Amino acid sequence: MDVEVEGLTGDLLRGGLELLLATLPLPGLDLGDPLGDAAGQGLGGLETLKRTVREARGADWVRHIPIGDGVQTANLPCCRYLIEQAKVQTLNMATNGYTPVQRAVVWGKTNMLVYLLSVGADPIYQGKSLLDMARLRQERLQRAFDDASEGVEFEGVSITRSQIAPLIEEGREMVEILVGVETHGSFSNWAQHNGANPLVKRFAVKRKTAEPRYRLAVLRSLIVTDRATVLPEEKRAAILAEEAAQAAARAREERSLWYVLLDEGFPRDATRAICDKFKKSCIKELRSAQLSPEAIEAGLEVYVRQGVMTEGDKRKFLRFVRELDEPSLEKTQPVAAKSKAAVKPKAKAPAPAAKAALLAMAGKSAKGSASNATSASKTKRSSAHDGFPLLFHVDLPSNAFMLITCFLHGI
Repeated sequence: MDVEVEGLTGDLLRGGLELLLATLPLPGLDLGDPLGDAAGQGLGGLETLKRTVREARGADWVRHIPIGDGVQTANLPCCRYLIEQAKVQTLNMATNGYTPVQRAVVWGKTNMLVYLLSVGADPIYQGKSLLDMARLRQERLQRAFDDASEGVEFEGVSITRSQIAPLIEEGREMVEILVGVETHGSFSNWAQHNGANPLVKRFAVKRKTAEPRYRLAVLRSLIVTDRATVLPEEKRAAILAEEAAQAAARAREERSLWYVLLDEGFPRDATRAICDKFKKSCIKELRSAQLSPEAIEAGLEVYVRQGVMTEGDKRKFLRFVRELDEPSLEKTQPVAAKSKAAVKPKAKAPAPAAKAALLAMAGKSAKGSASNATSASKTKRSSAHDGFPLLFHVDLPSNAFMLITCFLHGI
């Protein structure tokens, strides 16, 4: 039995979860090239590739070895060898209608997707966006999940929700990566803003430069010559906390609107209707659109009449859009906390800093107590050292400074 997918016979869609993985039409993958096949045969295929390429002695055909099978089977060693050592020119070449990076999306290979983008794969081929492909894959997986119930039969193989759910979760990560890449304008920009991502650490290490070390060297020179000073630990911690909050806000802005709405409790049908109607991929785009209540009412009314979503869902989305531009509670809570603290100072004992100030103002009569308090505070501080100023200390040898910065930045 053949499966018809958008007018193409999907021979590869036979059996089990391959139906779910191959959510876009993929004809047979027989490339007529034993090296292309070897790329999908694990480490054994890698040895075959290396031996054959060595024997070719720089023949022109080596540069045209396809990597699609290696991507489809997530054979990273073979793909890396072909791209980085054999120097193939097929990174953006379509085989049977799909480029290697498109196959990574179709088959849900997130690690291969990030690797290919890191080495220069084009996220758009003949007008087809990887993000659109990833979203289409997610929609089809979600429909399969919704229809699966306790299990559906496909050519004698039972597919259950428990088998589909991991694929949806993997696809969710893939969509969020591609939304970030599209929002930042390029993979390199996205990688620079998401250095903590495990896949960025794994595949985009080569994008690190000596700039961080150069900045530290300039800063050290300024501090040693008394033209700059190191901020106190408390101020540095406050700056880091503020930067972390800003990074979290940016990450939320770049999240897929689909998943944000689901997390907010919108039903899947209502979420699909909203995304289809307003065509916004992330929170940032939705905020920039500045949708008026009238536009939202007019756009969603038809879905309410069709029973796709309820009147309550529509009002909830109206409130969701309105609250995007309202200040968050997290920003107002510290102010409220400070005002409460100002009202209740008498109910609490003076803070350590206030005690130290009072002792200092007490004069000679409290000199002994002040000195005891100072020595006690020094004893407490001795158990925790702030090592950051040591990096810029004048007595730290330059070669030790360079060694430390190399270790910190992995250069």
